[in-house]
Amino acid sequence: TYITAAKGFRPGGANILIPPPTQVPFCAPGSPESFGPDSVWNYEIGEKARLLGNRVSINSDFYYIKWSDIQQSVPLACGYVYNTNAGNGRSYGPEIEVTAKVTDEWTVTASGAITNAEITNPTLAYATSLYGTNGQPYCPANGKCTIPILNVPHQTAALSLVYATEIGDGY
Repeated sequence: TYITAAKGFRPGGANILIPPPTQVPFCAPGSPESFGPDSVWNYEIGEKARLLGNRVSINSDFYYIKWSDIQQSVPLACGYVYNTNAGNGRSYGPEIEVTAKVTDEWTVTASGAITNAEITNPTLAYATSLYGTNGQPYCPANGKCTIPILNVPHQTAALSLVYATEIGDGY
């Protein structure tokens, strides 16, 4: 079993320059020239077990991530995208991986995770820049809402089957 607390970060960066609305219709003026760094604190508790003469391994954990100044992409109606710091949030969930060496040549691995990742305190600028598929604002005008963090799937799963054998002389 193990317990981990770790801090991480990503540096900020520059955005591409967005042409003014006079050059590209539907482009909103005022997109930021740059965005700042974001940082996380990750807290994790888990276990790593080897069973049946090391033929089966089970790794599982539960994690909680506290995320500050989350970097997110904002798509504009004119097709351009810029990055911004969207606010503070969190991500948490369980993960599991089971690997079994079925024979000397065949190994099967199955893994899965459930993730809840949301911006819980969005900046007003980010919250009011988002629109739903119905064309309505995603958040109320006061910006008080939770927003899913982009590119973080709610569920993941994987299954692999590996065949390995020597083809001669230690290869």
